[in-house]
Amino acid sequence: MPALESRVRKLYLPLGGRHFWSRRAYELAYASQRGTKYDRALRRARKLRLRLGGDPAEDEYPDKPPRMRWATYNRLLDKLRAADGVADERLRRVLINAQMSGFGG
Repeated sequence: MPALESRVRKLYLPLGGRHFWSRRAYELAYASQRGTKYDRALRRARKLRLRLGGDPAEDEYPDKPPRMRWATYNRLLDKLRAADGVADERLRRVLINAQMSGFGG
């Protein structure tokens, strides 16, 4: 594996590695970059629910937090609905596949 000539702030030694190199030299990816579209949508929805003052495990949309502008609340709520839409579409596909393969009654 070639070492890159650029300077970096952090060096990594992954499991099985013999040298300290940069993320780019080891071609390492962050966990968020390895996730599927569905995983990213779920993570985005959880973060938005927290920002709106709700419980990330609940499916209901949180009320507007005190002192948050309505425009901000509506913008974040639109993003939350879009993320939930991606997650719901994935769930529909899984259920349809399960029904077609004979599972689920």
